[in-house]
Formats: sequence, C-alpha cells, structure tokens
Amino acid sequence: MMRKWMPVYTAAVLIFTSLGSVHAARSSSPPEEASIAAQPSRLEHTVARWTSELAKQPGFEAWKTAKQEIMPLGPGLHGWYVQLASDDKVVGYLVVQAKPDGGYKLGEYGTGGQPLYDEQALYRSMVQLELIPSYSAADARVERRYLSPLLAVWRVTLPNRAIYYFDAKSGEYLPIEDRQWTQSAKRADKSGDYAADEHDKLARTLLNPSFDPYIRFPWLTKTPLQDMNEALSLLEQRRKVWYSAEPYGDSARYVWPTIGAHVWGEVSYFAVDQQGVRMIPSEVLAATGQFFD
Repeated sequence: MMRKWMPVYTAAVLIFTSLGSVHAARSSSPPEEASIAAQPSRLEHTVARWTSELAKQPGFEAWKTAKQEIMPLGPGLHGWYVQLASDDKVVGYLVVQAKPDGGYKLGEYGTGGQPLYDEQALYRSMVQLELIPSYSAADARVERRYLSPLLAVWRVTLPNRAIYYFDAKSGEYLPIEDRQWTQSAKRADKSGDYAADEHDKLARTLLNPSFDPYIRFPWLTKTPLQDMNEALSLLEQRRKVWYSAEPYGDSARYVWPTIGAHVWGEVSYFAVDQQGVRMIPSEVLAATGQFFD
C-alpha cells in the first residue's frame, strides 16, 4: 500500500493505441536480451524448478497447475518477467535476472491476481485521474522501468507530453518526476545483488496472516527495529511487523504489512502484502527502508 504524505535498466516501451482495445506493440530486443529463444532449456528448467518448489509452500498452492509465460523484462535489463496463470487466471509472477558470469537469480516473486505490470491496474488509475476516457480509448506512450522491487514503475507520456509515473505493482499514481526517478536510480540497490541463484534450495518458510497497516502508525511514533534478524524473530512469534520506505524521498511513502519469510540457502526474502504477497530480498528492503513493530 502506498500513500502520499503531505506536512507523505533501461525501459521497455509499449505503445497504447485507441483501436477498440489497448494493445502492446512489440519491438525486437538486442541479441543479449533475446528472451528465451537464445537459451530456452536452461532458463525454462530453472523457472520450472523454482515454481515447482514454491508450489509446495503455503500460499502458493495455485502454482501447482499454473502455466508459465516468460518474456524479456526489457532491453538492457538482462532479465525476464514470468507470469503464472491457472484456469486463465493470473496466480503469480517471478522476476528472473541474468548473472554476469552465467546462470540466473530470483529477483523477486509473488502471488495473487494482480502481478507486476498489470495493465488493468494501470488503466484504472489513468481513468480515475481522467488521463484517458476509458480502457478502450487509451492514447499514450508507456514505458516499463525496473531497477529493483522498490523501483519498479510505469512511465506514461501523454500526447500533450505530460509525464506521469505509476507503481508497477499497485498501479497507483506516484507524485514524482523524471528528476526524482533519476536520483533514486543512482542510489538503487539492485535486487540481483542479494538474490538467490539457481543452485540455492528453499530451506525455510513462514507465512502469517495479513493485516491493515494503518491500524497503527509505528513508522511515525516509534523507532525502527534494529535489523532484519529482529524483524524475523518477531515474525516467528506471529507478531505484526510493518515495513516503510521512501524510495523517492519525501514525495511518496510505502507502508506494507510484513507477513513472512522464505530462506533460500543463505539468502532471505521477506513477504510483504501489496495487492497480494510479494517476496522481496530482505537486504533490498533493509537498504531502502525500515521495519517497525
């Protein structure tokens, strides 16, 4: 969940048209970004192993029968976006990143019917802001930008050249401009630096019930927890843990329930609830924001 508080790798380009329904125009990727055609077996095998292991875990049961669609994350991003669907319903996603020395890392993953870069969520926000009259009459240039789980956005340019940013997961409007995005990108900790690789085994899982993060405001009234280990200890005690971050300075604040953890080898991911469970490397969360109880 994200609220604005008042005293609150290169882009993949999609073109929206107004021809009855909105379509994404596909552009060819450079050779190094050429999706799974370049090396299908290893990438598909890695994704299948990850999804098969996760399907055994609480909250991921729908993945057992899900079909995967693998697509490039975008030119220059050296990664892939994997959408999982079962019975024609989206049930989850993964972000897979290429390792410089070969192989893959699990940048993030999540469950639920609203994955990253959900077009319908974006359209809803654009209609609510009266940027477009309806889903079927969109006329805008949309770029998909991803640097890390907390720096994942849609960048929308309207015919009048006005630019808007929207969160890639929730579809909510972000009150930032190009200047703020560029500044945040320079400070970014890329999730691949802290992510599990294809050889790590899922050794430990924990998933607690979600809660309304605005029942209290500990990020305003309390000091943050000392570190991730303290946060994990509280989660093991079934205590409520909040996560708060301002990746774009004081323009916008994320506040999410932290409800669990997965440990792959020596790499941990914390589960946050943002329109569905989202598993993010704990080091990325800690580098960008703080935990509270």
